[in-house]
Amino acid sequence: MQKSYFKTYLLAASFFCGAFLMFNIFFILYRIHPQEFEFFEPSQHNLEERGPQLSLLNYTINNQKSQLEKKDRLIKDLEDKLSKLMNEKQENVQNQQQVNPEVPGGQEAPAEQAVLPDLDSLLGADARVKTVVKRDKTTGKDIIQPWSKYSSIYKNFVEKKLDKNFLPQDFIIAIVTANRPTYLGATLRSLQQVLYWNRDNTIIYQYGDDKTINMIANSYKIKQVKNTVQNFYQGKQITEGAEHIAIHYRFVIDRVFRDHPQAKYFIVLEDDMILAPDLLLYFSQMAPLMEKDHNIYSVSAYNDNGFRGMVKDTNVVQRTDFFIGLGWLVSRRLWESEWSASWPRTHWDHFLRNPMNRRDRQTLYPEVSRIYHSGYKGTHSTVALYEKYFRDIVLNRQGYAPMGLDKKNQFVRVSDKNRDDVSLDYISSPSNFSDYFTKLIDPKSPDVIYLNTIQDASKLKNKRIVMAYEAQPLVNRAWMTISEYFDIWHTVPVRSEYLGVTPINWMNGNTVYMMASYSTFYNRFEELYKKPKPELVPAEDFQVDPPWLHPREPSVLSIAVAAKGESCSSLCLNKFGPNSKCDLYKISEINTCRYLKKHFKCETCAGNIGHDQPAFDTESNTCLFNTGSRQYMTTCEGSHPKTQRLCACFDPKTVVTFHEEWETMIANSQSQCLLE
Repeated sequence: MQKSYFKTYLLAASFFCGAFLMFNIFFILYRIHPQEFEFFEPSQHNLEERGPQLSLLNYTINNQKSQLEKKDRLIKDLEDKLSKLMNEKQENVQNQQQVNPEVPGGQEAPAEQAVLPDLDSLLGADARVKTVVKRDKTTGKDIIQPWSKYSSIYKNFVEKKLDKNFLPQDFIIAIVTANRPTYLGATLRSLQQVLYWNRDNTIIYQYGDDKTINMIANSYKIKQVKNTVQNFYQGKQITEGAEHIAIHYRFVIDRVFRDHPQAKYFIVLEDDMILAPDLLLYFSQMAPLMEKDHNIYSVSAYNDNGFRGMVKDTNVVQRTDFFIGLGWLVSRRLWESEWSASWPRTHWDHFLRNPMNRRDRQTLYPEVSRIYHSGYKGTHSTVALYEKYFRDIVLNRQGYAPMGLDKKNQFVRVSDKNRDDVSLDYISSPSNFSDYFTKLIDPKSPDVIYLNTIQDASKLKNKRIVMAYEAQPLVNRAWMTISEYFDIWHTVPVRSEYLGVTPINWMNGNTVYMMASYSTFYNRFEELYKKPKPELVPAEDFQVDPPWLHPREPSVLSIAVAAKGESCSSLCLNKFGPNSKCDLYKISEINTCRYLKKHFKCETCAGNIGHDQPAFDTESNTCLFNTGSRQYMTTCEGSHPKTQRLCACFDPKTVVTFHEEWETMIANSQSQCLLE
């Protein structure tokens, strides 16, 4: 009997111990992930009324069930795709001859005879591009002038001004591509109009084996090297597009230097670039500087902030601490001594921008870009992103533009009269450029104005305006507000920044120099200029509507206000037609009080959470922008009976406008070789 009681007590004790243990486990999990154990809606503006009628507990259970089902379907799809890709890979290995077994996937592309599809068929039957580029009436092909017909102005410049070790026709050009034939076709049409382009030194490096890409390469008679698509790399499965890109870039750089042992540098282009006529002449002038000055990390032909209305001089070159990865010069010295041994698995451009790798070295870039980025669709691109940061970049229209500043006065603009009397001495070394920049923002200069408020800047004309602001390097939160005011790139590290100072060509001929408090010039201000440090401008001063924004082409995206209770998906379909779709990237861009106030009569504007935001609460006359976590992210389908949504819609057929813009750029290049 006592033994039986003892067993009962033992079982009861075990039960209570187990219950106590489970309670502690749940308590610990709750402290780590409290959002997974919420049983009530968060207390936010109107959220109790605006939430679903189901309790959050039921919602969470159903949501978890749905996610599990999605994961099962995703796993099955991945297994099917993996099986298919592995079979294709095995067939490729059997059918193609390996040229370089030391580099995975290196194959010479076989010649392929086929008819090249025209642009209209690639874009769709309803998209017709107006051709501007002049074509030979007999062959139907674009007109390409031979070097012998170039204006004598180029012959004299190449023979008398350029270093014979870096002639424009001698550069190796590597074009990185995968499976975007429309882009590649435009890039090659543009490339063949570049002054001194050499077909024999141009190689297309394809990631995969796309038949249309093969046809395009064959039609232009350009050599092609293929890299087999990788599904596993260094023993790990590839899970994102950035990994494929980094792996292919490694293959391209390694292969170029292996196949061309005499090349110290080569130019890497991507398949979504339209090129200025003087692209190769630009690199011919920059390469000798990089050869002499090892503090030059790279040379790019692109200006991230070179928007219309924000560039002045085609001859000016700048230094920046930000690595620019569009149309750039790759150095064998850096590849072999630094990069090849530590090349990253993903995000190769972030790797090169890392301060530990950059080591205070700088990139040269032109004020007016020699590269136009045409990629509105890709791994890291959308139409909205393209329109915001790429579409309105100015591509140099001139074929003859010697780089440098006036030898006699570096602060006088170069014109047609003195363009042959320029010098690159100001940028030829770190000390020379530092001295030049120090004078550029010298408070003792009559052309330099230091301000402690942005409101006074619009009243000035043709001045160099300097404003200091509080910021921390790599965590520059103020830059988001400042960049929005000037309508330029918002990311950190700050693009175009030099030693903590960012030049911005602005309204009325002014150039604004935003000087961060971590800047070398700010910290050495008293030593350099014998004056107290300038007063810091609060970032909040830039939270106003600017008096001027750089001009933009009319958007192919449509911003519209939905009816009360209507979703953006429904609005786009009903208002703009069956092909129109909601664009979430653009909605994220207009998720601000500034945009909301342009479309609604808001009494107040507040941060909130909800799938239907940004939106206007019709009962309280409040504009709501979404500050929610992943659980409350904005969706195209989100709606609420008390709000009107602010939506962005996009019809894919409208991208024909982009292609017509490219045609105009390419046509301009055709005329440059025959300058009088």
